[in-house]
Amino acid sequence: MNDPSERWRRAFDGLSPSEQALLTALLDFDDDAELDQLQRAYEQRIQDEHRRRLPFNEAIARLRHSFLQVSRSYSGTATAEFRHPSLRDMLLERLRDDARARKRYIELTTPAGLAALVRGLGSVRP
Repeated sequence: MNDPSERWRRAFDGLSPSEQALLTALLDFDDDAELDQLQRAYEQRIQDEHRRRLPFNEAIARLRHSFLQVSRSYSGTATAEFRHPSLRDMLLERLRDDARARKRYIELTTPAGLAALVRGLGSVRP
């Protein structure tokens, strides 16, 4: 547990591109995301994938209990959030350190996602 980001990095690297896209899409939201909104963000990220894409519900099921926590709000709306804050931190570090990934994220994110990225990164390396 000395470096939880390193553990998340290794685990993330072992995921399929669809699963990675789903976790990256979750960065678009400040806290938890309503599943229908998360599905739209996910599908936007995988629309140009030429490899096998996982359906949204399958990607959620595969990440549930390990990377994601899925629950219901008081109003009954299904939501998802990162299982642990250090996972979000690791993804933000990855975007900070990888100019190509950061550019792609910025192209696909929402204004709220861009604001979260700026808050999470502080100053971005060129």
